[in-house]
Amino acid sequence: MSQTDDNGPSLEEKKNCNWKDITKDFFELCQQLNVGELVHDVHFGLFEAMSAIEMMDPKMDAGMLCNQVKRKVYDFDEALKANIIKDDNLESEELIGIIDSTYACVVTWLEGHSLAQTVFTNLYLHNPEAIKDKTLKSFCTAILKTVDLIRDRINKASVFEEEDFQSVSYGFKMASEVPSAKVISSLREVEDEFAKKVRSTKDKGEDNETRAKQHELYSAIYSRIKFTRFLYATLLAFSKDKCSGVDDIEKYLNGILDVLLSMQSTIHLGIKPEERECGLHDYPTIMGFEPLVNQRLLPSTFPRYAKITSIEDTMKYLSDMCTRFKFITGVTKCTFLHQAMDFFEDFSKLSPCVLSRSLLHLLVFPINRRFFGNEPLVDVVRDTIRNFIAPPALVPKSSIGSNPDARAYCDAFLQRAANTILQLVNISGQNRARQREKLAHIFEELANLEAEADKLDTYLHRLLMKNSQGQTVVCFVTWVLYHVLKAMFNYLYLGFELELYSPQEYYYIYWYISELHCSWWIPTLSRADNFLMESEAMIETQSGKSAKKVRRQQKKKGKPHAKEVHTAQIHQMLCNAFLKALLGFIRAKKLELADGSSIAFDSEEVRFRRRFAPFQVLSSPQPMAYCHFTDTIDLQRYKPVPEPEHLFQAACKGFQHAKALIEQPPSNQTEQATALLRICKYNIVAMSVLSTGKKEYERPLFDFTVHKHYPIITLKN
Repeated sequence: MSQTDDNGPSLEEKKNCNWKDITKDFFELCQQLNVGELVHDVHFGLFEAMSAIEMMDPKMDAGMLCNQVKRKVYDFDEALKANIIKDDNLESEELIGIIDSTYACVVTWLEGHSLAQTVFTNLYLHNPEAIKDKTLKSFCTAILKTVDLIRDRINKASVFEEEDFQSVSYGFKMASEVPSAKVISSLREVEDEFAKKVRSTKDKGEDNETRAKQHELYSAIYSRIKFTRFLYATLLAFSKDKCSGVDDIEKYLNGILDVLLSMQSTIHLGIKPEERECGLHDYPTIMGFEPLVNQRLLPSTFPRYAKITSIEDTMKYLSDMCTRFKFITGVTKCTFLHQAMDFFEDFSKLSPCVLSRSLLHLLVFPINRRFFGNEPLVDVVRDTIRNFIAPPALVPKSSIGSNPDARAYCDAFLQRAANTILQLVNISGQNRARQREKLAHIFEELANLEAEADKLDTYLHRLLMKNSQGQTVVCFVTWVLYHVLKAMFNYLYLGFELELYSPQEYYYIYWYISELHCSWWIPTLSRADNFLMESEAMIETQSGKSAKKVRRQQKKKGKPHAKEVHTAQIHQMLCNAFLKALLGFIRAKKLELADGSSIAFDSEEVRFRRRFAPFQVLSSPQPMAYCHFTDTIDLQRYKPVPEPEHLFQAACKGFQHAKALIEQPPSNQTEQATALLRICKYNIVAMSVLSTGKKEYERPLFDFTVHKHYPIITLKN
């Protein structure tokens, strides 16, 4: 009997097969794939692709790196005894190289790699107390304190996942016994010493190359020590209670950004890494660094290959990070909760680092869960709802506001609402991919809050009816619906940012967003405007002002949510324009749709349901069915059936209307408005050309480089 394989033909059968070499054909077919496209078997999905591990590959199997070297790996004490490293009388070039390489390791750690495999490959950080060189000792102690402070801030904010940050210290000492004041004073002493050296070697008209070289080296070390002191002082200022350190932060950051320019221009002065057997220059190998010293200290997550960031990229990262620090101090100007939440969302769109996100979160919501460390979150939510829609139960001197039962019911709702709001803020502090994942689960919590709000509004309405006030109360539901819709928009738009949608899906995504704007978002804001103006008019009338004068003041003042309504109209118009353009491409057979004939469960209806599945738990807005979508876009309803040129012409008009809205104040003052205006102009030209029916092209291309949510449509010839 021949030997067989349970899952395939026998060895004898394999020998009798006629094998054909398809390598050439395979690579020719690969040339037809665009970047990012993958052809795979129906049983090979994303999970299998992400789970595939190549054993004995140094970049995936961390243990393999140790087996590639023949030399002995020294720790700090052994390297010092063997005279491999120096602990005193270091050259200026050596100090510059060690400082720059250390910051490169810190940046790599902040990008999600292990502390042991990055920062603590610097042997000097293992025992800074044993270092005799004053400059190096002060710097190493400050780096340990800075790393420990960063760990503390990120852990307390807790807006990270394992791919963002690894906080395990592996038992390394973080110089916790050294007071912060002593760290700053020692850095200042070193800084003053080098400031004197810089002044003493300053060019005085003498043509002395050695003197000029020394001056450049001293200036480089001076700027790096100053940067270290400013960075540590900035992080300490962020740790102060009630945003009391914001003024100091701005002062330090101004100094940091100036010093970084000097650091970037003097990178070349540091010593260069030596060539070694491992890593292919992926780790610093200058004096004091040993890539393999902690190779066996693997992180709790699956081990990843850590390539240390280059010095040039490190300087850019530090500059961008400090710029973000300066940006987040602007959140202290937000006086209302909605303003702060919008600030979180705008900041998140910049894809900031985990440290920036954590500092912003702790600035607004410290550990005590008080708004900027001052006001309890429940009170902030109460004021926010009052400013958004002015419910009678929260308006001073109202008939039901003084009712103890109504007040207790409102307090219970506000407590639950505060917890939900905090969850939404925490989600906005995550990286963009995790935000979408967590938003998909928050809708159930929002649905429960919406049900509680509906019960509260019903109860308050009954009280008003008993008091002979026939006013309909849907205030709390409206406020919850406002946050539900914002979460839905964020969820759908993040799909574009993360490139989760195929071009065949764009048209029903834009249709869904347009329907939300038209049927829910704009009416919700308009309802809030009406409630606010009615409440304000009632209060003003009770104070003795005439109704005519109150109406005149309100007309002059304008509606409170007019800016948001204006923005919603722009997005609705854009989504409608893209929908018509995409229908035109489908009608012209330039955009193929999934019909489910080739792969089971790959029909458009299945995709539609999967894309909007997280919304099914919501009672309001009601989930829109696929049949509703197909009925809405069915072109057969029109007689005659619109041709592609007619649809492109309608899309062109839609982009023109959106452009006109963007050019109106107050939307024409922002960077986003500028980007949307550019998109409209390009797409107006493209749709105008297509509407003539004379343009020959293979298929449309969608360029999201200008704006992450709305593409510029180009044509592939």
